[in-house]
Amino acid sequence: MGMNRYRKILSGIREHTSLFAAFNDGMTPSEVKEDIVHSFSPYFENQEALEKNAIQLLVPEIIEFAKVSQDEWALEFFEFALWVHKGAKRQEAKQCLMAYADWMPIKSESLSKYWSQIHLELEKSELGLEEFAHECLRNIGGVIEGSIKSYCMELLHQIRIFKGISTTLKEIEGLDLGNVINELIIFSSPSVFFSIEK
Repeated sequence: MGMNRYRKILSGIREHTSLFAAFNDGMTPSEVKEDIVHSFSPYFENQEALEKNAIQLLVPEIIEFAKVSQDEWALEFFEFALWVHKGAKRQEAKQCLMAYADWMPIKSESLSKYWSQIHLELEKSELGLEEFAHECLRNIGGVIEGSIKSYCMELLHQIRIFKGISTTLKEIEGLDLGNVINELIIFSSPSVFFSIEK
């Protein structure tokens, strides 16, 4: 496999952000920092923390943000999720931050499974119909488990804090995904972040 396994990731970075090309074209660290601060400044309450951590922590985040910014729906959802977290923090800062920290290892494990699936994905062009359907459903299940479920659960936890509802990680984990999504739909209405438009 060698470098082939990373080609999808690297090509995604090249396709969705100019940062990769900018480094190749000789962009300086101070210019990178300036771009990061400019892009993230509307979303940070603590501008000093943004300035301090722009290069050390936020270069990977600006790559992801560049992808998000290209899709209006994705950007609106990002801003909705940020609004929820800020609201939960205003309502009960300690609870909000503890919930975020408690969900971090669960979300990291989910992402790890997701990336494993990306690396182990089979070429489907030669598969028969049944094998093709099985592999597609396996991929869909992996995406749901790896990059949707734990994030929805953490967002619901923050929504409940925002609304002043006492809850725990174990309580949220005990819900099935359908109940989690239903509660997210009710809270986010009239937006269609969690439902299919008719």
